[in-house]
Amino acid sequence: MGLRSFLKSKVEKHGSVGAAAKAAIQRPLVLFNGGAGMRSAAPDADLGLDKLQAAFTNLPTKPDAGGRTAVGPADFVKAGKAGTFNAPDGRSVAVFRIDGQLHAIDGTCTHEDGPLGEADKIDGHVITCPYHDWKFDVRDGSCLADPNRPVPCYDVAEHDGYIWLGRARGQALLDRGGEHDDGLATRLAETTRIK
Repeated sequence: MGLRSFLKSKVEKHGSVGAAAKAAIQRPLVLFNGGAGMRSAAPDADLGLDKLQAAFTNLPTKPDAGGRTAVGPADFVKAGKAGTFNAPDGRSVAVFRIDGQLHAIDGTCTHEDGPLGEADKIDGHVITCPYHDWKFDVRDGSCLADPNRPVPCYDVAEHDGYIWLGRARGQALLDRGGEHDDGLATRLAETTRIK
């Protein structure tokens, strides 16, 4: 599913362009606590603004024993779902709960910056970017569409009611591009290591 198919599916799901747009803007994108934020592909209806604000206001400020930083409430990422958080290094990180375990990968697709944390196709440990269907394994960040285009993984833990993110492991691509299903081609990127 490319971007056009993605948008078409949203319009069909909601019945009209207006209804799809309204559903999209009602999804929470909350920024609190000096820029820490999160977004979920399918938040629960009971996640009101007051609850989210309280969760971010009360985030632990000191790293845990593993040197990880608290980024959001653990109950925000439900089984088989994802949430997007700001990592300590400032990057967007997609956190998935699969088979009871948290997995954290870079939140942007190495193809054209699609929001991986908004992936609604999760098959085992493989998620699909909502823009152009590039697939990634959340366990190691490998890209199934192009093995030379992995996303970094992050050290992640859950305790004391919070999700804790540590350092990135792996390479990140600085540029974007690659083959599209619609025949467009753009340049491939060079890789560099995140420090």
